Amino acid sequence: MELKPVLQHLARWGWLLAISTVIAGLAGLLVSRQLSPVYRATTTVLISERARSDQSVSETLGRSQLLAETYIQLLKGRPVLDMIIARLSLPVNHEQLGRRIRAEIVPGTQLVTISAEDQSASEAALLANTLAETLRSQGTRLLGTTWQRTSLTIVEPATPPLRPVFPRTPINVAVAAILGLLMASGLVVLRYTLSGFVETPGDVLRGTGLETLAVASGNSKVQLEGSSGILNDLGALMPEPYRKLRARIVAQISGQDPVAIVVAGTDYGVGTGVVAVHLAAGIAQTGRRVILVDAGLHEPSLHLHFGRDNDRGLTTVLRRSVDDVVTKLVPTAVPNLRFLPAGPKIAAAAGLLASREFTSVIAYLKTEADVVIVACGSAQGEVDSLDVAVTCDAAVLVVQPGISRAPVLAELRTHLEQAGTRVLGAVLVDRPVISALIAGHSVRSPKRLLTGPADISTQTGSD
Repeated sequence: MELKPVLQHLARWGWLLAISTVIAGLAGLLVSRQLSPVYRATTTVLISERARSDQSVSETLGRSQLLAETYIQLLKGRPVLDMIIARLSLPVNHEQLGRRIRAEIVPGTQLVTISAEDQSASEAALLANTLAETLRSQGTRLLGTTWQRTSLTIVEPATPPLRPVFPRTPINVAVAAILGLLMASGLVVLRYTLSGFVETPGDVLRGTGLETLAVASGNSKVQLEGSSGILNDLGALMPEPYRKLRARIVAQISGQDPVAIVVAGTDYGVGTGVVAVHLAAGIAQTGRRVILVDAGLHEPSLHLHFGRDNDRGLTTVLRRSVDDVVTKLVPTAVPNLRFLPAGPKIAAAAGLLASREFTSVIAYLKTEADVVIVACGSAQGEVDSLDVAVTCDAAVLVVQPGISRAPVLAELRTHLEQAGTRVLGAVLVDRPVISALIAGHSVRSPKRLLTGPADISTQTGSD
């Protein structure tokens, strides 16, 4: 598996990774605040032995180290712990108290640090000082005659600590946030690996065998006409990726006029309408007569790009008279480009695109134009794409990175070619992934959709 597509997929889901990191960090903060704080206070003592006149320096240092270790073991013993419990009236036994204290030799010195832990900072300091004082007053007696020349001096008494040693809230938050990021990243990578999502033109080629004609943006409206005036020079406004798309499409259909091309997608909200409008306007600028048809009957939207009403159009023609289609064509600001709106939404729109009347409409429009571009809104699913494809000569698939899956695209291509429609290639349209998730839809298989009628009531949203 190549690393670059995986990183691109992670970047596309960056919003999810960020949310997961923040939520995990907040969870770490909340858990830390629920835990009881533990304070640690430390007393430093000096343990020494008066050297004999015949004792060497190395022997004196060795005995001092041994003496310090002896005091540490004495501190952990039950006699001293029982004294502390009785002296401070602690509600614990010697084993519980032993887990709350520790003593260590400061390397290279005769100093010993005695630490005590408690949920109260002042109680922790009191316990540490009491431990040192008990050793100082009772140590010689407990050790016996062997260590009569020893002394224990409290060098630095314990003071109430300002911050607890547990929980370490900043560390807990950081660790929780990192774990949240890693878990979310793992799920995103697993989703990408198992589901075959496409991210790059290479993914499209490997998964479907289709060439990517352009990598463009489908996230904005194409306002050809409106209250602000008519834009006569669309060429100056057309983004470079759509210029590239036009050039490649024109090269493939050259000498095949008239030709009908369907622009279809496998997923919800992938920008098929934007691609169709740019393609139709771009081809019209080459001098060819172009008619753009909005076949998104469930949720018409292309008329919004032209600032037109949708009170009549394709549905009007299909329900009344196919011969009346010319009167429903709307001229546009782009020379050589006319537009057929979808028309008013009707309850029985599901079967209209598979009807003889629709086939007749496309055939008639081909006599009126050199190129007919049919925008099949992706919100209708693959059923409408296939119905439209039967009447068209060629198809362009619109693919959204991180949402479109290679197996579904490959299957759609197979069905289109079986219907006699040549697939010219794919357009990789980059849109925020969250827009498709908010729509509440999932990718569906063309093969499964072919087995039964479309359920219009569950199909909402389009370009």
